[in-house]
Amino acid sequence: MTKTGDQYLSGRDSWDVFAQEVDAQYFLAAIEGKVHSRLRKVIKQPYSRHQIMRQTADTIAITRTVIGKWHNKPATSVFPLMQELVSEQIGQLLLGEGPGDYFPDFVVFMRTILNAVLGQTPKFMLKMPKYK
Repeated sequence: MTKTGDQYLSGRDSWDVFAQEVDAQYFLAAIEGKVHSRLRKVIKQPYSRHQIMRQTADTIAITRTVIGKWHNKPATSVFPLMQELVSEQIGQLLLGEGPGDYFPDFVVFMRTILNAVLGQTPKFMLKMPKYK
């Protein structure tokens, strides 16, 4: 499978657009072969269950901070609140900073790029002013 899998189970065609758009030379879903295998080995430890468990206290603190800001928000559906919470957690834990006040822009960016990459909308949507 590892020798011929790229021929049948490639993500390159779909995810290469994403990788180019975010200027990522080594985007795991868009690369194949030895480089893909090497990158998986490199990221295995930082994304391990053990590492996640070590960050439980930080995750709880981020959750409390984000939820503490919700009391001023009008009633809304759960989905956008969970998007905000998870985006902040992932951003802070993996990148050192969450989207914060830029969260609405982050949603537009991710929705536009993912819809274009996955073929739900035309790729020219990546040229629209609201996305840029």
